[in-house]
This record gives sequence, C-alpha cells and structure tokens, in this order.
Amino acid sequence: MRVFLSLARLLPRPLRASTSCARRSRYSRTQDLGGPLRSASTGNDYRYDDVRDLEIRVPDRFNFAQDVLDAHAAEEATRDGLALHHVAEGGSGSEEETRWTYAQLSDLSRRAASALRKMGDIRRAVIVLPKVPEWWLLNAAALRTGTVLLPGTTLLSSSDLSARLEASGADAVIADAATTEKVDVALKGKKKALEGRVRHKILVGEGEKAEAQNGWVRFGDLMDGAEPIGDRQTDSSEVVQIFFTSGTTGAPKMVPHTQASYGYCHQLTGRYWLDLTPGDVHWNISDTGWAKSAWSNVFAPWSQGACVFVHGMARFAPSEVLRVLGDYPVTTLCAPPTLYRSLVQEEDLSSRRFPKLRHCVSAGEPLNQEVIASWEAQTGHRIKEGYGQTETTLITANFKGEEKKNQRVVLSTV
Repeated sequence: MRVFLSLARLLPRPLRASTSCARRSRYSRTQDLGGPLRSASTGNDYRYDDVRDLEIRVPDRFNFAQDVLDAHAAEEATRDGLALHHVAEGGSGSEEETRWTYAQLSDLSRRAASALRKMGDIRRAVIVLPKVPEWWLLNAAALRTGTVLLPGTTLLSSSDLSARLEASGADAVIADAATTEKVDVALKGKKKALEGRVRHKILVGEGEKAEAQNGWVRFGDLMDGAEPIGDRQTDSSEVVQIFFTSGTTGAPKMVPHTQASYGYCHQLTGRYWLDLTPGDVHWNISDTGWAKSAWSNVFAPWSQGACVFVHGMARFAPSEVLRVLGDYPVTTLCAPPTLYRSLVQEEDLSSRRFPKLRHCVSAGEPLNQEVIASWEAQTGHRIKEGYGQTETTLITANFKGEEKKNQRVVLSTV
C-alpha cells in the first residue's frame, strides 16, 4: 500500500501578526517567559501496515517558514503552543529560560529576516553558533530571505573555516564571540581573496567582541527597530541549507538541501519516527553544526507543531541529562547511541522518574541490543533506531507497531 501524505492542514493562511511578541521578545531587552507548557501527548495513531511503503508528493511551490510556521501561528490549535523552549546552561533551579510560541516565532523570524536584509543581499552564510535561541531564529529567518545557511560546529578551526568559506563561495559569516576570532584569522590567512568576498560578518550574543570589532555587526543591533518582512514566493526546489560531510573519505564535501527535501519531506521524520504531535516537547541532543540538528531540532518537530526543547549544556554528562529529563516536560527524546550507552552503564535508571517521557529514538550509528533491552527494562521505553546520512533525509527506521519483531520501515520520497 502506498500512502500519499500531504500538509493540507498547513496550507497558507492569512497571517495574524502578534504585536505583543515584538514588545516582549529578548530583542526588546526583556526576557520572554510567556507561553503555556504543553500537555502530555499520546503520539500519532496509525497502523504499522499503512506506513510500510510511504511516498509523498511535493508541491511545486513551498516555503517552510510561510506554509508551516506561519500556518501554526495562525491556527488556534497551535498558535499559543510553544515552538521553542530553551534552557541556558546552569545548575538546577538557576537556568535562564526562553520560551517562544508559534505566534512569537513567526513574528520574530519575520523581524530577523528584515534584520538580515539590513546587511544587504546575503546569498550564502556560514553560521557557527552554540545552542542559543538565535540559531533557531536565524534558521527560520533565512527561509524567508532566501539566504542559504551553511551550519558548522563550534569545534571548527580557522583552517576549517577558511576551507569552507572558499569552497562554498559564502559572502557572509554568522558567529558567536568565540568563533569570530577564528574567522578573522581565516580571512587574513593565505586566501586573502576571501576578505573581499565575505562582505558581511554578524556577531550573535555577548562576549569579548561585544563592541563588534573588525567589521563585525551585532545581530541584536540589527534586530532593533526591524519590522516584520513580507512573504516571498519560493519553489520547493530552492536550496535552503548546505551541510558539509564529516570527511570520512577525503575532504568534507558540500551537500545541498531544499525547501522540499528538508522543509517538506521531514514531515515523515516528525510524524512517524519521532512520533510528534502538537502536544509534544521534543529534545534532540545534537550539536548545531550537524545535519541531525536540522532534522530533529528544526524541520521535523516544527512540521508537526511540536515544541523544540533545547538545553545549552556544552557537554552532555549522563547525570545532567537525567536531571533535565526529570525536571522538564520532555515527552520525546532523540539521543546518539554513545549517550544511551553512558546512561545505561553509568547511572541507575531504575531509581529515576521521567514523568512526561513516552518515546525514545536514536541515530548516528547502530545501537547494540543489550543497551536497548537495558533501557527498556529500566525506563519502560523501547528505543526506536533511525538511519540517514548528510546526503539524505530519513532512509530507514523503527516505527511504532510490531514491537517484538523490531521491524524497520524503509521510506521513499519523490
């Protein structure tokens, strides 16, 4: 059976702009803690046999920010639901939190798109940021302006950045304070031609370069007074992000993804593998520089109207991960196999309580059955594995149903 899916419930609707969002946003110099907590979800209701051979038809015209995010912002069912719940790094009870509803995200991302336009026509931008709210905001904004983002991890060296800037033809860099130093070294290195081509340098956040030295412009300053940008018609084939492969064989290579491959087709990832609904709070433990972050931190959860949960911890220590699962209303968890192994081997899971958690998935490498069995025995949740590559979306995965056989569903998208 072939099941043709659609985003019919997310077709474009008149946007109802939220004027209160701008006044209460972090860029109005006040911290936004508004928005209700999401209620517990039971996931999607489908039969295993109905999703064994999935195929979707992509529309010719599609823009994820307008056709999905703005639609959620306009719909009563999702408008006031959380789109992002960000917790800054800190000890228990001392974390600074940012919460944006879909209405607020729609408004803020339109303003962020306007802020990018202040810099001129940015064609391609290398973006290197830690897990800060601006990373999510700029992902949404770039979809509106047509700026192609090239995400990178904060572990990149100056030589890495130089190679990426040269290979990609990027004309802009968006970075945190720590990365600006490496960017400046890269631009003043052997490839001096980069200095003339990289015309825009945007600093996100505070730090040693808060005064925006060496031509850097602070993103917060660009946001001041920015008015929401209007809609822009886009083909679904328009490239929106380019990721570099890990360089397993040879130098890292560029992989482009489009409004269709990421924006439209990740609805399969969100609905069937992550099993997300508007009632879910999804925590994907991934660095912002990898494609998995785009998968499970942006397109898949937002396609389903779920809340993306982010914790800014620099290093995911097992005990801290378990504390967060117990303290926050996380309903679905996506973590790499190495973390699941550490949790099982280093912690007593049977003594922990995760009141909202209901669904767990893993990707990145095969997870051994002993860890899967131990996690299930101690938490009651079976880990659903998924597989894909930087060059693809989700290729094969364990879905709900047929629990004992642990069967995998192979996805096909056209």
